[in-house]
Amino acid sequence: MGRLLLVTTLAIAALLPATSMAHGGGIDRNGGHRNRRTGMYHCHHAPCFEIQRGRAAREAAEQAEREQRRQAQEARRQRGSGMR
Repeated sequence: MGRLLLVTTLAIAALLPATSMAHGGGIDRNGGHRNRRTGMYHCHHAPCFEIQRGRAAREAAEQAEREQRRQAQEARRQRGSGMR
């Protein structure tokens, strides 16, 4: 009886960490997946982290470029309205 209880307890204990750490959703070729509830992309492996870092840098550069264009356009407007 005691041996069966010990074996059963050890078997359950061995399976618990694996089930509690797992989550639904497969991993794509980049090493991540999209969270269905939030819609956010979630990384698990290195290629995904590199892609996200590159995407964030690209988005920051695009934002800076948009801001520069907006400022240049505003400066042209101000020069144009001051000449009249």
